[in-house]
Amino acid sequence: MVMGFKNLPHIIQRVMNNVLDYLRGKGVEVYMDDIVVYEKDFTSHDMIWEKVVMKFKESGLRVILKKIQYKLDEVKLLGVTINGEDVIPNEIKKQETLEYRRPGNINELRRFTGLT
Repeated sequence: MVMGFKNLPHIIQRVMNNVLDYLRGKGVEVYMDDIVVYEKDFTSHDMIWEKVVMKFKESGLRVILKKIQYKLDEVKLLGVTINGEDVIPNEIKKQETLEYRRPGNINELRRFTGLT
């Protein structure tokens, strides 16, 4: 990260939370610049997606179309695979966690909690 921008992740998260605040927990979840739109049927999904795009336009934010994964039954995000029924830890992350040695001091504990 560029010098002087150590708070950038916090700023990005705050901006996204502010822009999509009224949709969070109502078919939309946000982590940094990853937005998950979920709903039980395609019609409701599309309505929520239109609201997200409209809020982005109102806020001057852009959507990069080539990065969108649209109407998926399953998505990999933040070390887990999420589908309509389960949240499954990705195998690589699970194996890393199992092989990680027990933290011996506070710095190692902080590193471990960043891993999981």
